[in-house]
Amino acid sequence: MECGKNPVSPDILHNLTKYTIMWERVYGNKGIDYANKFIGLQNGGFAFCGYSMTHGDQSGDIWVCFLNQNGEVEIEKTYGGPLADNGKCIQELSADSFILSGEYQSIITGASNAVLLCLNSDGTKKWEKTLSDTLVTEANFVTPTNDGGYVVVGRFAYEFPRSNDLSIIKTNQTGLIQWVKLFNETERDEAFSSLISADGNIVVAGRKGGVLTDVWLIKITNEGKIVWKKTYPDGNDVHDMIQLVDHSIILCGTSISEEGYSNGWILKIDANGKIIWEGDNTIVLGGNKISKSGTESDAW
Repeated sequence: MECGKNPVSPDILHNLTKYTIMWERVYGNKGIDYANKFIGLQNGGFAFCGYSMTHGDQSGDIWVCFLNQNGEVEIEKTYGGPLADNGKCIQELSADSFILSGEYQSIITGASNAVLLCLNSDGTKKWEKTLSDTLVTEANFVTPTNDGGYVVVGRFAYEFPRSNDLSIIKTNQTGLIQWVKLFNETERDEAFSSLISADGNIVVAGRKGGVLTDVWLIKITNEGKIVWKKTYPDGNDVHDMIQLVDHSIILCGTSISEEGYSNGWILKIDANGKIIWEGDNTIVLGGNKISKSGTESDAW
């Protein structure tokens, strides 16, 4: 399910079993390619971003594809330098403008640095901003804010001691940083998704913990003031979330069974973070396809 900034009707969730597959495609060449974010576009087409070792530089570049309604590639672009670069999230701003978050690997330090790219509809860059050049930073998700800027969430990593801070970066409309908030309660704090709630605040979903992680939800104002923080224990991990028209939020991710297996997991909460229901079901519409040999990967 595409988790953009527009609310999703609960009827869509209840009626998914009525839909059938219209088409299925594999993207990529012989080698390693994968997609991190897949979205539907205003023109009826689709777009995804990810990482490719078969397009652009062999070390791996940010990979973006724009597709028509039938899933056929119309525009394909790569971005990055001579080292490993990765596109984590893409969002449509208008019919001719997109925002993308990801990482460039620094030639000097070898560390991953968070980056924002604003793209035209033909894939050319309007502008590009590096959000950090001193620490290992990952930009897992970007969300347009109501003031025309962006919120970028992910992690800041430290080598000594080895740990992560959950990071929230707020920028203006051209990618200039306005404020940064770091949250550190355990050694594995990281954010994976964000959205703008019905009251105009920013909701960030992530995790905290050690070997077993808990889902961590933070609500923060556009100016960086904390509204509330919620922890949902039991060793679950969150990957994405959507806001429904009734202002409730559905989080999806994985849970670990008693036997050690990974299962799909979903949680519905109200606007204040109170649990409405929890289940072990999930919806997957895209991802990565591994070859039978296990040595190659394609977007799917």
